[in-house]
Amino acid sequence: MKRFASIFCLLTMLAAAARGGKETAADSAAPTCADAAVIVAKYMGFFDRYLGSGATLSECVAFLNAHGVRFEVEDVVTGKTFSSEDCARVLGQVALLLGGNARLSGRSIELEKGFDSWSEFCTMRGIDYKGVYRSMTETIRSARGKRKAEMTESS
Repeated sequence: MKRFASIFCLLTMLAAAARGGKETAADSAAPTCADAAVIVAKYMGFFDRYLGSGATLSECVAFLNAHGVRFEVEDVVTGKTFSSEDCARVLGQVALLLGGNARLSGRSIELEKGFDSWSEFCTMRGIDYKGVYRSMTETIRSARGKRKAEMTESS
């Protein structure tokens, strides 16, 4: 775990240097992969009993990846936007994991046979990934708005 955290820190610093002031998903209202990893791991009620409230981003990503819910480290550290399709994949993987039907392909829970996409899987299983994505986006927008307001006031 310490090795992963060290690598994660190094990649975060390199990604920040590579961005060089360019706007990323973290600057917009869209959730990033990092935002999503923390929300899924700590706040959706699926895994919070396994991770303490003080769990770091790297601990959240490591925990989810260890269980087959994939978050690519590069996507997390570069601030890649977490899309609605990403949300369908993550929620689908969580559903299979918690339902005891998860089949791993490499290090990731694979889509059940008979489905062409994670969004189709979620729709057919009654998982409202679009609603979850909207809620996630609103939560992020609100949090970033408050943070910007606080930074403006303190200037």
